[in-house]
Parts: sequence; C-alpha cells; structure tokens
Amino acid sequence: MRIPRVRFTIRWLMIGIAIAGSVLGAAVECRRRHDRFLRLAAHHLASVHIVNTACNLSRTQINEYGEDVRQRSNAWIRWHREMAVKYRRAATRPWLPVEPDTPEPRP
Repeated sequence: MRIPRVRFTIRWLMIGIAIAGSVLGAAVECRRRHDRFLRLAAHHLASVHIVNTACNLSRTQINEYGEDVRQRSNAWIRWHREMAVKYRRAATRPWLPVEPDTPEPRP
C-alpha cells in the first residue's frame, strides 16, 4: 500500500497559518482576561481592607443622620468580598462568560 504524498502548496500553508494564528490569538485573549480578572479581584480585596480599617478607626458608629455606620459598611464589605470571589473564580476560567455585577450597596 502506498502512502499518499502530501503537496505543500501556498493554499495549505495559508490555512495552516490561519489556524495557528487563531489558536495563538485565543490564548493571548484568555491570558489578558485572566490578568484583568485578577486585578479586579485585588481591587475589591483592597477595598475591603480599607473599609475595615476605616471602620475600626472610627470613634463613633452613628453618623450625623442617626444611621449606624457599621451596618452600612458591613453590607458594602460583603459586596466587595463577593465581587473578589467572583473575579478570582473567573480568573481561573477566563474562557467562560462572566455575569454582570450586582449593584453596589448605596452608601
């Protein structure tokens, strides 16, 4: 039995280059999304730390309108923690779509 002989023509070379370019482009896009999601997760974790520190330094827990500052900050901290977990998880699977963010609690 004879082995078929493959002819390398310009057409097959262009098809090969298009396939290789598509694969490399998808890999670069996944890496870019991975880095972006990690930056977003770090931003949300830093926000949690800043608010925690500010609440611990605050002498009063009631603002001038008579509202409990800690309760509002806890909702805000919880939201940032959820966003950090969401983006950390998204960074591990950058090829999957990410659902839109839930609205941030109002200050």
